[in-house]
Amino acid sequence: MVINIIISEVNLLKDYVILTNNSNSTVNLKGWKLIDTTPTNQKRHEFIFQKDFFLQPDAIIKIWSGTGANDADNIYQNRRAKIWNNPGDTAELYDASGNLVDKKSIGKLLGGRGPAPPKQPAKITISGYVNDGVCGQSVADATLLFQPLKGAGTVNTNSDETGYYETELNGGQDYTVTVSAKDYDNLKETVNTKAGKNITDNFKLNPNLEIELDVDSAEVKFTRKDDNKINATRELKDKIIVDFNTDYTFSVKISIEKGMTNKIKAILIENGTTNKDSRESNVCRISGDDKTVTFTFNPNKQKWDWAILDNFLYAQKKETEKTFDYVVSLEAEYGSNQFGPKLFPLGKINVKVDNHKLVLFEYYNRLVADWWKAVGSVAALTIAASLAWPLATLLAIAITTLAILTEMKSQIWEQVKDPPKFDKNYKILVAPRLNLKIQNIKQRFKQSSLIRRFIIISRDRLYTANLQNDKQTMKRQIKNIKLLLKAHNSDWNVIKSYFKKSIKQFKKHKQYLVPEAISQFRKTMRSGRLQRYLVTKSLKQSANFSEKEMRIIMRAFTNRKFMGKDLNLLTGLNARLNLIDRFNKLFINNIEKEIEWYCKIKRRI
Repeated sequence: MVINIIISEVNLLKDYVILTNNSNSTVNLKGWKLIDTTPTNQKRHEFIFQKDFFLQPDAIIKIWSGTGANDADNIYQNRRAKIWNNPGDTAELYDASGNLVDKKSIGKLLGGRGPAPPKQPAKITISGYVNDGVCGQSVADATLLFQPLKGAGTVNTNSDETGYYETELNGGQDYTVTVSAKDYDNLKETVNTKAGKNITDNFKLNPNLEIELDVDSAEVKFTRKDDNKINATRELKDKIIVDFNTDYTFSVKISIEKGMTNKIKAILIENGTTNKDSRESNVCRISGDDKTVTFTFNPNKQKWDWAILDNFLYAQKKETEKTFDYVVSLEAEYGSNQFGPKLFPLGKINVKVDNHKLVLFEYYNRLVADWWKAVGSVAALTIAASLAWPLATLLAIAITTLAILTEMKSQIWEQVKDPPKFDKNYKILVAPRLNLKIQNIKQRFKQSSLIRRFIIISRDRLYTANLQNDKQTMKRQIKNIKLLLKAHNSDWNVIKSYFKKSIKQFKKHKQYLVPEAISQFRKTMRSGRLQRYLVTKSLKQSANFSEKEMRIIMRAFTNRKFMGKDLNLLTGLNARLNLIDRFNKLFINNIEKEIEWYCKIKRRI
């Protein structure tokens, strides 16, 4: 069997050698060697067929110096540098026994196998990535056009799905490369290949695309209860009616309908007032998965002075209902591309003062009327007691009654004006030291007022624990409020008993409290026979009035619009007691109702 394997080609440009089997039979090349030698016969590189490799008759095999995947027609040596790149380099082929089978040099005739290829410019490989210049993502299917500054030889290629490109250019000259892609500005740069080495060059394109945003949905979460909602969430459409005590948080879902963004700004506008609350998202949003963003705006607290006090401390209604129109302003950026600002209507929220506050409002004014009667009676009795010593006991009762009414008036007004509020100390329990056996009515009432204030504090802390989803603290605060309510009821029963006894005392000495007696006292003061400073001094000693209250009281004493009956404590004593008792029950019922609400919430947390 005659073996005739020849080196049919040594390619200087693409750096490979072709072996051809001119035999009539298959040849196993295991153990054969391909060696690179220099013109001075120095051996530099050696390739050995390590495994069985059968070359069929008339078949060829390309042996590449570079990297690639081997197959039936190609073998790659996976070398970093070129081998066959200099004229005069010689390829020598040896069989498994070490015998020279064939050799071929670059650039001259060897063994009569034909002329060497003409000398051409060396090829270099240019590769790299095409990326977005703002967010850095890959730009697929970008076109790269390489045009030589002199001569012909334009080359073009495209980036793949990862943004990668690779192509060959002639070495030794300059190129202008134009990179273009859909939704991006064209980029032109100069590439120099004179060094004759492979080049890595990455390109960043500036986006040029239309941006369009839209409001996908808007939801309102009620973070403070009212009569109908407990942490409920509703989609904002047209109009929602809520209670004055309700706070609410907006969640606005924005969708990117066109283009991409790396910055979105949303501003909540209320009744045409801008910059009420703003949010920004500085995140690259470039794919379908992240082309929506939800902005949550801070809780809105729609509180206003719906009730005010007039010159004589009576409450007057100003505005018990308001409608708030909400709009969101959207802006977006992506590189030099802009969107907005553009306004998107969200809906309206109608805020009303609840029935509970309106009832308290009426209770307050009725209690103020009784308070004035107590003030007038205390003033008259103060003067009368200086002339008739037995009236001192009645005066003491009247003063205590006035003090109780003053405190009750203040507490009701606070509840008219003040809804539950956030308390950062919500984990701390308020636990006053209580003495439920106190006999002194002033101390008893002082303790009762303190308990009431602690109940309000505990209610605020329960409200805050609910906002924080702190189930354990909610449980502890609910238990504490129940204990305080029990103590409050005990105190109130003692105070109510005192009021009933006071009524009997007032009726026993009613001649000093009838409208005629009060009128006589006021005439004496208006005539100047009773100096104002004496009345002021007596009242300050009897009750703890502020300077503002004293000015109001003295103005009422001399104002003819106030009738004698308006300052008479004796009238309607039983009705007064019933009024205070109803207010007290209303307070307790509302606290118990809140506890019931929060117990339901706690079970759902």
